[in-house]
Amino acid sequence: MEWFIQTVASRGVKADLIAASVTHYAKRNLPLLGCSRHCGSSSSEEGTNYGDDIYYSHDDQRSLLEEIVELLPSEKRVASTRFLLRLLRTSMVLHASAVTQDSLERKIGVQLDEAGLEDLLIPNMGYSAETLYDIDSVQRILDHFMLTFDSSSRCYNNVEEKQLMGDSDHPLRAMTKSTSGNWWFNDVSSFLDFPLYKRFIQTVASRGVKADVIAASVTHYAKRNLPLLGCSRHVVGSSPEEASSSSYGDDVYYSHDDQRSLLEEIVELLPSEKRVTSTRFLLRLLRTSMVLHASAVTQDNLERKIGSQLDEAALEDLLIPNMGYSAETLYDIDSVQRILDHFIVTFDSYSNVEEKQLMGDSDHPLRSITKVASLIDGYLAEVGSDENLKVSKFQALGALIPEDVRPMDDGIYRAIDIFIKDLNL
Repeated sequence: MEWFIQTVASRGVKADLIAASVTHYAKRNLPLLGCSRHCGSSSSEEGTNYGDDIYYSHDDQRSLLEEIVELLPSEKRVASTRFLLRLLRTSMVLHASAVTQDSLERKIGVQLDEAGLEDLLIPNMGYSAETLYDIDSVQRILDHFMLTFDSSSRCYNNVEEKQLMGDSDHPLRAMTKSTSGNWWFNDVSSFLDFPLYKRFIQTVASRGVKADVIAASVTHYAKRNLPLLGCSRHVVGSSPEEASSSSYGDDVYYSHDDQRSLLEEIVELLPSEKRVTSTRFLLRLLRTSMVLHASAVTQDNLERKIGSQLDEAALEDLLIPNMGYSAETLYDIDSVQRILDHFIVTFDSYSNVEEKQLMGDSDHPLRSITKVASLIDGYLAEVGSDENLKVSKFQALGALIPEDVRPMDDGIYRAIDIFIKDLNL
């Protein structure tokens, strides 16, 4: 077989025909590949029974598989990704050489955009396997894909975007395919540890994937991997239905230090553009960062992001419990005041734009500050019943809202009434 393939290859037979022949040979002669004439379950009607009773030992199969891998053409996309992944899985069962497995992972990596999810679920064959699936192998495959993507993208740098996206082999099309649907939101966050996930996100961001798609992926990753965020596969109090839909068979729990480090890096990874990450999620991140005592830089980053889109916040999300060791008030009013400060700075930056132009814009800041005024009035009414809330702090928060932006004063008067009543004045 080896001599025949080498001969026809030297005579100019196309690589896809050679790959098809090698694939067919492997399926017929490697029982553990799952599609062999030696499979006990195959029937005579399937045309795989030749009347012989020859079975290869594991050593024979390992040697044959290693030689088959060497015979595969080096060209991309001539051997199917599904077949290569089945070869990889079989190589692990047979404990083939590291060179063989590396060769297969490289071949799969350069055409990863053709893979299916079910083919990537490779059972862990290691003697001391800690996880059900071989996540390390998938990470190496993705690493090869990234290297291929980076080198391919550089070749296109001086070509217009329209021409790029019209090319079926354009690397951004491959990246987009590999990061779409279930793969983007489920598989990437399930399989990748954070360093590789971070590199993945940075790469796709640099290649033009939209910020809202990246924000959605980072949000999904955070919800799956930060237990204290309240929407994680690690939440102990989740119902059986929730556990079954988010359990991956592992029993890994992050320490508070691990979670704090992960949260800080996730915040750095969020896109800088406004309104691509939901305000509710940002507020949940902020609350979790306080529980974990994340760095002041992380909390300030979150407060700035929230402040720039505070008009999208809901009152219940602003009611952040005070996590300070010497907390005087039930809710963290200082944090909300800083968030409001950031919003006011954003609002003031539009102060030189004509009102007529502003009011014709759906994102017009005057519309936003009107919403925020009502939100803060409601917030003051909620926190006003806290007997530990000082007059100076109540007054400072209320005074941040310009007097002429409230459509009605009923909200602020109601908040003042509640505050005065609880002070017994």
